[in-house]
Amino acid sequence: MADLNVQKLREVFENFKEEMGKGLVAADIFDKENLVPLIGYNSNPVACALFGKIYHFIHEAAREAGFPPMHRYYLIDMKDNKAVIVVDLHDDYLLGMLADFSKIQIGIVLNVVIPKVIREFNEKVVS
Repeated sequence: MADLNVQKLREVFENFKEEMGKGLVAADIFDKENLVPLIGYNSNPVACALFGKIYHFIHEAAREAGFPPMHRYYLIDMKDNKAVIVVDLHDDYLLGMLADFSKIQIGIVLNVVIPKVIREFNEKVVS
């Protein structure tokens, strides 16, 4: 597992929260192996464990089906303009979030926020 710069982790997570604004309902960065949150906003360890298991299931199912591997994220469309998005941040870490698409545009999340948090996490947090 990669070493983390905890101070930079906080900085990157705060930048992410700011980018998401009122559209962020909850979020956690957690490790892929133990599915335990490292940092969170309205943290939900049960969600980390469950959505981490789904990540591993999708990853394995795609491999067994001969599909290409998952790239950056999976998204589950929920009622009331909400969505669960699990982002593959790094070989060892995931970002899980509950977004409110009545308060932030989906295109901003998928095309601006997610690429930025992936880039910043890998450039600043892991070594």
